[in-house]
Amino acid sequence: MNHSAKDPHMSAPPGYILGVDLGTSHTVAVIRWPDGRSRPLLVDGAPVMPSAVFVDEAGHTHVGRDAQRLAQIDPSRFEPNPKHRIGEGSILLGDRDVPAVALLAAVLRNVAAKAVESVGQLPPAVLTYPAKWGATRRNILQDAAAQAGFPPVKMVPEPVAAAHYFAEVMRQPIPVGASVAVFDFGGGTLDIAVVRHESENEFVVLADGGLDDLGGLDVDEVLLNHLGQTIDAHAPQIWKQLTNPQSPTERRNRRLFWDDVRGAKEMLSRTTVAPVPVPSVDTALHLTRDELERLASPLLERAIEETRRVIAASGQEPDALAGLFLVGGASRMPLVARLLHTRLGIAPTVLEQPELPVAEGSLAAVGGMRSDSTGEQPSAVTPPPGIAPVVTPPSEAAAPVTGPPSPVSGPPESAYPVSGAATPQYSTGTGQVSSPPDPGYPVSGAPTPQYPIGSGQVSGPPYQSSPPQEFASVASVSGPPRSPHATADGTGRYASVSSGRSDSFGRDDSDEDASWYRKRSNWIGAAVILVVLVLGIGWLVYDPYPQRDMTPLAQVGEDVPFPENASILGPGTIGDRAFFAADDGTNLTVTAIDMATGSALWETDPMERTRASWDIFHSAFEMVLIGELGTDDIALTILDWETGEQTGELTIGGTDSVDIIGELLVVSSPDDDKVTAYDATGEQQWTLSIADMEWIGAAVPWDYFVADLGAFDDADSIFFYAKDSEGTVSVIDLDRGEVSATKKVLTETSQMTAFDGKLYVTDGADGYTVTVYDMANELADLGTVRAASTGVVPRELGVCGETRVCVFEDRTVDSDTMTGFSVIDTGGENPEVAWSSPEDESLGWAEPVGDRLAVNYADDTDTTFTQLYDEDFEKIGSAEEGRFNRIDSGSMLRFPWSGDTELSAGPVAFVGLGADDGSVYQLGSQEVIPQCAATATYLTCPVETGYRTWKFRE
Repeated sequence: MNHSAKDPHMSAPPGYILGVDLGTSHTVAVIRWPDGRSRPLLVDGAPVMPSAVFVDEAGHTHVGRDAQRLAQIDPSRFEPNPKHRIGEGSILLGDRDVPAVALLAAVLRNVAAKAVESVGQLPPAVLTYPAKWGATRRNILQDAAAQAGFPPVKMVPEPVAAAHYFAEVMRQPIPVGASVAVFDFGGGTLDIAVVRHESENEFVVLADGGLDDLGGLDVDEVLLNHLGQTIDAHAPQIWKQLTNPQSPTERRNRRLFWDDVRGAKEMLSRTTVAPVPVPSVDTALHLTRDELERLASPLLERAIEETRRVIAASGQEPDALAGLFLVGGASRMPLVARLLHTRLGIAPTVLEQPELPVAEGSLAAVGGMRSDSTGEQPSAVTPPPGIAPVVTPPSEAAAPVTGPPSPVSGPPESAYPVSGAATPQYSTGTGQVSSPPDPGYPVSGAPTPQYPIGSGQVSGPPYQSSPPQEFASVASVSGPPRSPHATADGTGRYASVSSGRSDSFGRDDSDEDASWYRKRSNWIGAAVILVVLVLGIGWLVYDPYPQRDMTPLAQVGEDVPFPENASILGPGTIGDRAFFAADDGTNLTVTAIDMATGSALWETDPMERTRASWDIFHSAFEMVLIGELGTDDIALTILDWETGEQTGELTIGGTDSVDIIGELLVVSSPDDDKVTAYDATGEQQWTLSIADMEWIGAAVPWDYFVADLGAFDDADSIFFYAKDSEGTVSVIDLDRGEVSATKKVLTETSQMTAFDGKLYVTDGADGYTVTVYDMANELADLGTVRAASTGVVPRELGVCGETRVCVFEDRTVDSDTMTGFSVIDTGGENPEVAWSSPEDESLGWAEPVGDRLAVNYADDTDTTFTQLYDEDFEKIGSAEEGRFNRIDSGSMLRFPWSGDTELSAGPVAFVGLGADDGSVYQLGSQEVIPQCAATATYLTCPVETGYRTWKFRE
């Protein structure tokens, strides 16, 4: 049990030293340079390399991201977690039995090659291992290092390395004789140890333990099974293929789905909602942090009990420990630290990049921070992770580089773009950035995957609608989300004015022979009547929601370059301006594009990153908002949309949400039960307390849903409201910072949405009613309608038209579960059911396009289609493949927004759709980075050479 870091042969050699932490899911290496500074070793531009191995048909091994890419072709030849299988002897990959030691050697060989590229030689190396490993497994790891070409390596227990990092790199005091607990939650296992500071530069493991059957992969599995319940209900054939693949394509899809589930879990450490694409389906499911924590809690309770057991085995009491140190990628889940703190009474220390401390701590363990021949301690101590990575010198370099490395930046893995169309449901990171509802989202679930929002949920009226998802029922946020799901207006396409016929029109009834127009009185009367008639006829033919033709994409201006190797966040739009942010790994640059000319209007000076990541980027009204995520807070920077000048800055809590409403930045703090408004300079305007507040919402008017994208700016017409844990809704006066109305209207099964000054609430879980409340009149009851009897469960509400909402339903029909919706019309004296979709059709999302309705559904092959309906719910034209976004009151556009930072694999087809008659406009194809935004006239996307703008209307 006494694993000590002190080895009589462990002296710090001069020159370079390499520390390697070969983990279950990822491998991290750190090089210490001769001057004492340490740098992560970059592999494929990132400091964290997947520990994955792929063996091709010729027997060649590929590791890291290359292995992951090749696995998409033949998953049977892929092993994502070789360390987890170290005790199996050999592993069947394709048609080959490969020794486990050879897989580990392949990973280490790649690390060795990258180290040689960086410093011109393979430095002496230190390898870490789990404290509970016996001699057999340690010997396998040493054999793997030898096969990889390493000279004899030093071995350090992982918790000892972590303790050295904690004490010497982070400068956290651990008095001699005191102990710390190390909670290492990796991909495949949980390792726990209590480490005592025995003497100077010597730590001893007093007790160790853990769970071999608990790691991040196990959390992935419960999430996958949870999502599978919804896939099985809606697309059982797809789920069968994912769980029991029979072909290479199906096996590849299974691997991709696992990867996407894991990616969503990791994203939820920064955000509160994350998309999960489903293979063979043109849409995605959603996971929320609430779901993750509910599903992961039983697993983590086991981890807490094991931690308590190991601490007790060390003879320590939790409150006597000098600290609790969290390492390993899975420890990034906020629930981990929260449960440990709650159950054990110790405030854990967790870093922004918990994968790195073990590797760097191993270097400290073999000789403090010394690396020069004199053994003197350098004056500079390596900061916590976030440091600049190692540069890769030219391949012909034959000697070690003598100076410190220059930083090399690759696309940061944590850069999740934020669209200007972001809506409040996009919980983002530890904070939320919200906006008034977007017309394309289902309301009671988190919205579509198209707009991942970084770590805070940004707001302001979304200027770009996003395609919704077929599987909206998967998402369950805490309280109904704030973005209405849209459908169509049913008030009638044309308003008619009847004009009476005048007696003096045509023939004069007097006895005079003079023509009627010669009499002044008759002339005046006829003129008046003619005007009325013209106006009446004009009104009869006036279309308030016109369909406008589109033309093939025509590039506007030249591409606007962005920094090399940068991750693009955005775009957002205000009017005909688009705003992009580019993160090169160290600095962020924001650029404003004039879409009318395609040129840059302004560009900010590079803003240095001082925290974990740039995770908020949003534009609305007259603000461009940037948010930088820290450990437990978010730093916001406010830019003027016209000049790019910084107007203010503000620090908010890590779980706060932000709404941009006109000239106000409204910060909601559920943890503190407060809502606070700031102006564009960051100066507080008012603060308001709402007991047990769970979430905040914004209700935009109908004008928003018919305005051209980027054109809505009527902040005064937006209602703001909050919900508490008891089901009470409070309407907030944003001008005065006061509650103008409050009423308990929700039950445990209620769904709700609000728009145009009305609040819509369902009651009942199996069969339901809809009640409407007046937000401008103390939430007065405007009437109730019974929408459905038994066998129907409401799952979300959304905007359908000027006086209509859709209630999206799960329906039981002949023992099958179908999806559909009912349209509730509130335009008359009492609410009434205007239409229910056919029971034999499973329909997905719907959004209004003027007084038309665009409805999405999937066919038997899970291909997504969009079908238009008129105001009387009759089909318009034929269904068109794909998801289309509303761009004005009469037209839609199909364009990509996935958040990917790489160029599309091939040309992407852009297609327009007219809502009046279903006309289809083929606009052309382009290779783009799929982070596009559109207005009613322009389209903008990043391409390989910069930001590019096209025009598709005259």
